[in-house]
Amino acid sequence: MERKAKAPKAAKAPAEVKEFRAQLGIALRKRGVSLDVLVEACDETDFPVARTTLFRHVQRLEADEPVISPDYAEGRPRLLTDEQWLVVGGAILCAEERTHLVWVRDWVRRYLGVELSVPTVSRHLKELSITAQSIVSRSLKHNMDRGTYVRLFYNDVLELHKRGFFTDMSKVVVHDSTSNSRRLERYTTLNISGGKARKLSAVELTYTDLYMAAIWGDGINRTPCLFFTYDKTFQRDGERWNEVLEWCRAWGIDPVRIVFLEKPQAKSVYVGAKKDHVGKFFTAYRKVLKDAKVIHDAGREYKKDGEYILADGAADHFVLRPETHGEVSPLDNRYFGFVKRWWRLEREKFCGHDVSKQNLYLLYCIDYVSEEQTQAQFTRNFLLDKPKLSLQAVEDMLSESTRLTMRNQAKETAYLDAYDKFVSGGGLEVNDALEDDLDGDYWK
Repeated sequence: MERKAKAPKAAKAPAEVKEFRAQLGIALRKRGVSLDVLVEACDETDFPVARTTLFRHVQRLEADEPVISPDYAEGRPRLLTDEQWLVVGGAILCAEERTHLVWVRDWVRRYLGVELSVPTVSRHLKELSITAQSIVSRSLKHNMDRGTYVRLFYNDVLELHKRGFFTDMSKVVVHDSTSNSRRLERYTTLNISGGKARKLSAVELTYTDLYMAAIWGDGINRTPCLFFTYDKTFQRDGERWNEVLEWCRAWGIDPVRIVFLEKPQAKSVYVGAKKDHVGKFFTAYRKVLKDAKVIHDAGREYKKDGEYILADGAADHFVLRPETHGEVSPLDNRYFGFVKRWWRLEREKFCGHDVSKQNLYLLYCIDYVSEEQTQAQFTRNFLLDKPKLSLQAVEDMLSESTRLTMRNQAKETAYLDAYDKFVSGGGLEVNDALEDDLDGDYWK
């Protein structure tokens, strides 16, 4: 049975319902039930309520004040209707520029002819479940709009399909590298709201290592990741080498895959991707890579004497463009990402505070990805499940998020539908960057 769509939290409930909710909240709290439980329960009804709204109503009732302000009690209309707030939500999601509270206020003034205060905007966006969020800035180059970015992504994927890269997925291999850098990791701890930030000791890090991997379209790991490091823990015949061998036995890692590097300089502790490292990888797996169809980015480490190292003996070879490779490559886009999430969650559990052991554990995490998970990354990034490749299909894929809850996904759809109706009705001028006639004859 299809469930009835829930009303957005901005939906206006009758005054009697608001007062009853506040009374019920007080009664439940006396019996040891949190108001948050009531908020969650209301979400399953036709009258959901924002947490801040319920708490405000309870506070007013406890202070012997009317739950509904006199202005609203007299029937003064709100500045924007529920439907208009849905349109605002859609406008935010469709914006091709950085948005903020003032941007929303100005957009409402320009297209809806209503003057709102910034606090009012902030309050309603919370009810719409729209919050400030970090943006991904590396993909889009200076002066590149979203439409251009989608076209570049589309062109690479279309070319790969035209050249028959995906006719035999056991031959398709994507190569890239990552590091165990913790420079951008953010650490959090529980603290009293508004309290002074706690100062806790952090792990001191010395070495940043390189992990060079290649994944195959059918998910089979024919070329296990190589681990390049300056860390003397991994020096053969070193003081801790026997410990390293124990770790390798426990995690099923061949010690040959650990490449200890002699430091070119006394202060060198960071291993960056170099052509020598790509050469080492190619030498280790030359027979396996023969007749493969190789995909990688345009990094300088892939060329030696003007020739691409991994193209030697390959059946075909494709270099992803710099602007979009971060999202086209299955390794860059998601594979390394969820591997590192596992690593961050589990490294102290299985390795304690031994940083060297933690760094080898990342190699184990890279190995641990299943065939099905790897295949899924290829299917998604190269749109292998689409009967016809189009700009819109690329845009839809790039807009996907695995972090949306079912509830917020339904809200997102409602906002986009409302905005589309608003635009179709002549609410504002919009240039569609995803026209069907740009899709190419190959897919017709």
